[in-house]
Amino acid sequence: MKGGVEYNAGADLVYAITSGGVPSSLLHIDPANGSVTNSMPVSPATVLGSLRYSGGILYAGGENGGLYRLNPSTGVLTSVGTMPGGAMISGIANKQN
Repeated sequence: MKGGVEYNAGADLVYAITSGGVPSSLLHIDPANGSVTNSMPVSPATVLGSLRYSGGILYAGGENGGLYRLNPSTGVLTSVGTMPGGAMISGIANKQN
């Protein structure tokens, strides 16, 4: 199973991606009680392996080296690029200043 978890402090909301197959699902989780408040499949259908919330943007890394912006309201993926070699992106780091 692949997936990722990120916290949006401004919205006091946890985002999580899960996948037992295609497509991955984006979950919205209430950090106060752990309940899933929203769940949606990502589109286009793909398996995601990582998640990062940075600068107000949710990024997801996927199969075949795909890096995406993920719209947290709709689950729609927008390609940012593809990593050479096409391996699953299983982690995304933030640049610290």
